[in-house]
Amino acid sequence: MPSIGRQLQLHGGIGPGFDAARVALALAILCWHSVMTSYGLEAELAVWASPYSAPLSALMPMFFALSGFLVMGSFERTRDLKTFLGLRALRILPALTTEILISAFVLGSLLTTRPLASYFTDPLFFKYFGSLVGKVSVALPGVFETNPRPGLVNVSLWTIAPELTCYMYLGLQVALRLRRFGVTVAACALILANVAADIGGAPTSGADGVVLSRFLVLSFALGNLLYVWRDRIPFRWDFAGLCAGAGLLLVRDPHLVYVALAGFAYLIVFVGCCRVPLPYPFSTGDYSYGIYLYAFPIQQTFAQFFPDHRQVFWSILACVPVVCCIAFASWWLVEKPALRFRKFLRGSKPASDVPSARSMALATTTLTAYGFLLALSSGFFAAGFAKTEAFAVAVPAAIGSAAIVALLRARFLRTRSVPGIVFATAGRDATRA
Repeated sequence: MPSIGRQLQLHGGIGPGFDAARVALALAILCWHSVMTSYGLEAELAVWASPYSAPLSALMPMFFALSGFLVMGSFERTRDLKTFLGLRALRILPALTTEILISAFVLGSLLTTRPLASYFTDPLFFKYFGSLVGKVSVALPGVFETNPRPGLVNVSLWTIAPELTCYMYLGLQVALRLRRFGVTVAACALILANVAADIGGAPTSGADGVVLSRFLVLSFALGNLLYVWRDRIPFRWDFAGLCAGAGLLLVRDPHLVYVALAGFAYLIVFVGCCRVPLPYPFSTGDYSYGIYLYAFPIQQTFAQFFPDHRQVFWSILACVPVVCCIAFASWWLVEKPALRFRKFLRGSKPASDVPSARSMALATTTLTAYGFLLALSSGFFAAGFAKTEAFAVAVPAAIGSAAIVALLRARFLRTRSVPGIVFATAGRDATRA
């Protein structure tokens, strides 16, 4: 029976449909945001209450599952934590920083209703830069206040915190030198944490119907699992169809949403392993991140300057070409040049296969603390959790547990003298563990 791993091998270790899948997801999210920017919150809530909510709920989980599958390849090729986190930073920070600077200093200063002195000294202006470290703010003072979705400059930034949480989650596994079995245990632990949150009464979606951050992180982990077990997971059209149907039926069910997330994860990886042609010029680079990142401010600008054309059709027709051009410019002028610095990371001295207990404990506790704060700021936990006594207990308990796990893992590695991470490309078999 053909497997996902075998399908990757047939194409030189590269999924022939991953680029097309990313672009399609980014454009689908752009189209959905056209509803938000054209008609406002009332229409948005009406859509979330309709049958259309099921495919909409699938978009971001599939994005994160796809990212989890691809980033797992970087995990297996990375020898140390510094290189892994450096590679992630080079991929997301240049474009993110550019978007934040342009929105804050150019777009905001031109469109704000406030005097410039008041605009540049308003606390909301400085909060907008918090997205660079995961403290997300999507508004700027006096910008887009009369739009159907007033005050929102770039709602797409809300996924930055869960994205960084995913990298902390995988960074912990790099620090602990986990392999396939360890990655599986980590994903199972994350699933149990989500189930525990459900039992504790945590919501499964936001007040506006959006899938919560914790399910995005879980989708990322499911993508990790699909990668490490790719040689055992069948590549079948009927299974993909079953996953698509189950996902659409169950994604809005608070008790069966986990089945839906697993189905969506398999579906998007399956599509990525199929030969999906990507038309020119989209085939010349990786433009999906730029499309996702820059679209919303452009759509809001269109809604402000053309109030008589606040309709989905006109928003998509006018904004898609502009967004794509900006995404192309971002790739060639910002993102791709930044990726040239990867050679300095990959050329650095590799870390020891058996790290010291101190270095492992320091890395795991730092990542755990930062990941916990990211998860909190992104709504990973139930609303109001930070104000409870449980929060004061959970944070030091998580950090202490991470330190204990790191010390035990370091001792195990020294005792057994096993390599930390076995390198493998997507087109080769991962070492069994």
